[in-house]
Amino acid sequence: MTRRQWLKGMVLMGFSLALAQNHSERWVVIISIDGGKPSAIRRLIAEGKLPNLKRLMEEGSYTLTAQTVIPSSTAPAHVSMLTGIDYPERFPDDEAIVKKNEPFDEGRHRPVSVMTVFEIAKQAGFRTALFAGSGKRIKYVEKPNTLDVAEYLPSDDERLKRAIALLGDERKRPHLLFLHLTETDHAGHKYGWGNDPLGIPPSPEYLQALQNIDRRIGQLVAELQRLNLWAQTLLLITADHGGIDKNHGGNSPDETTIPWLAAGGLARRSSELRLQRTIRVFDTAATALAALGLPVPDDWDGKPVWQALRDGL
Repeated sequence: MTRRQWLKGMVLMGFSLALAQNHSERWVVIISIDGGKPSAIRRLIAEGKLPNLKRLMEEGSYTLTAQTVIPSSTAPAHVSMLTGIDYPERFPDDEAIVKKNEPFDEGRHRPVSVMTVFEIAKQAGFRTALFAGSGKRIKYVEKPNTLDVAEYLPSDDERLKRAIALLGDERKRPHLLFLHLTETDHAGHKYGWGNDPLGIPPSPEYLQALQNIDRRIGQLVAELQRLNLWAQTLLLITADHGGIDKNHGGNSPDETTIPWLAAGGLARRSSELRLQRTIRVFDTAATALAALGLPVPDDWDGKPVWQALRDGL
């Protein structure tokens, strides 16, 4: 590292710390619905079966035509979501993350070398936390000293319970929290996401998994409201990929199209977003930083979705 680079880093860190002091009572929660397919979400909302997502969409800003990365798999998509870059585009030869979508193995793998959203928030003095699936495909973003809490648990209900408990602890409450919900992905692989081009609907089991996740999201929102945090919270709900038949990873719209929703007191009430550009999964990290009042790195592919944020942020 050159002296100029070191000085630039110190200036950025000092600027971020000053901003953090002014925005320490803001909270960002990112929920990833693993394998959340927008066409299935739209169907269930029309049937009145996703009341919590429906309310959040009406009270916030959303699109059901956002796009993930290719390959549309858990590891590359979540790494992109949480680093603000199109990771497969920049690192196409990454064997573990991009080519094989491997679970993280402490003996063989290392965290990503690029900046993560947790790293930037932590450097600015914010508390950070992550609750993800026990498959550990998201552990690639767990860089040393960037997460105050990082737990990998087998069920959505366990992860939700731990997240709610942490939010209830004023001394440890994270300003930036990531929650991974995976029941939809398990149901899609086992029973099927359906196939939109062929007119094959999602399996009943997959649709039920979406309804179960809707209930969990409702529990989290109710807790944020009970704690009087909702007015100063940005809740971002998205997905890593969709699915077709019992698979994903390809470039079909069934697999690459994802939901993207911003709700809470820091979100703008725009309802369905109609932008000149397509929202991408890596815009999530940039929007999270913007809500916390932190600068987005110039070299990130992701950009804040300002149209989804309350005026004045």
